[in-house]
Amino acid sequence: MEEHKPQDTHGQTLLYLVAGLALVFVVFAGYTIMQMNAISQQRPAAGNNTELLNRLNSLESRLAVLEATSDVKPATLMLFYDSSCEFCENSNIISFFDGYAQTFADWRVSLQKVDVKGQEATAASYGVARVPALYASSTDVSNNKYLKEYLTQVLSSSTSGFSVAHPPNGNVIYAPKRSIIIGAACSAQNGTSIDYFYSESCTACKRIKGSGGLWINPKGPGYEYVADEGIAEAEARFGSLLSVNSRCVALHAGDEQLCLDAVGDVNYVAAETKLVEYGLDAVPLTVPVFVVDCKYLFGNLPSPSGNAIEQEVCAARPDVCETLPAAASPTATANPPANATATPAATATNQTAA
Repeated sequence: MEEHKPQDTHGQTLLYLVAGLALVFVVFAGYTIMQMNAISQQRPAAGNNTELLNRLNSLESRLAVLEATSDVKPATLMLFYDSSCEFCENSNIISFFDGYAQTFADWRVSLQKVDVKGQEATAASYGVARVPALYASSTDVSNNKYLKEYLTQVLSSSTSGFSVAHPPNGNVIYAPKRSIIIGAACSAQNGTSIDYFYSESCTACKRIKGSGGLWINPKGPGYEYVADEGIAEAEARFGSLLSVNSRCVALHAGDEQLCLDAVGDVNYVAAETKLVEYGLDAVPLTVPVFVVDCKYLFGNLPSPSGNAIEQEVCAARPDVCETLPAAASPTATANPPANATATPAATATNQTAA
């Protein structure tokens, strides 16, 4: 019996070793299955998954913005100007245009400047009759509510001098005060000419009495000058160097008959023709407008005195003003032209032809 005891001990030891290894295998297999199941179910949370989560969050944000602005499509707003026009004082409106770039970009509106120097046909192809001017297609205005709201604000004031025209498929916003008309110019021999557009019911143009006999626009701070008075002073100042064509146009109901009574049928029809030629027919005039040599348009003068009109004429035709006696020129030498090119800020606005 004693001879078999060592053999039985070795057998039991081997059996225990095998059993232990089997138990370790079972435990390891269970642990592995549990880990694999956990990994398959857990959400990415760290390490390389951080970048993926950030991209997903960014995508969700962009989708939310697109959903909120689904009614706003990309649009273009164009600025037409002539870099060779010193009279136009382009720098102010160009500075405004460039300064608003980021705001317009936020509205999905891209800005484009078009210099028509030597290529006026480019502006004419868009229906632009004079520059500087803003242009937006009818489709872009319809598709981008921010562009539409901005242009509506620009045109909302009846006294700012901005005017709008609607050529086929487009919207043209003309800057007030100074611009040049697309096309050939004209001039009086050895001098200059003015087409003066006014209405018989325009309080900035004429002194008008009401039905009770009282002045509607009495001379004073509000109406220091009316255009009729300024034109008379300018004619006296320039003498034979200036010819004035008074163009009576209809502003309110009944104005047509007033014009016919004042200037006659032929002159009234001629004035209406000139309105179209100069691109002033899109909206009724609410302030007096002046066109020098069929080319240089100005208006929206706070006080259209003879001196103020002289400043504008001299800015358009400095060669003519050089021939005026310096002693009798209170404006051309002593008072240089003020900054005359207004810019369409989002809060300031328009309507009428300059």
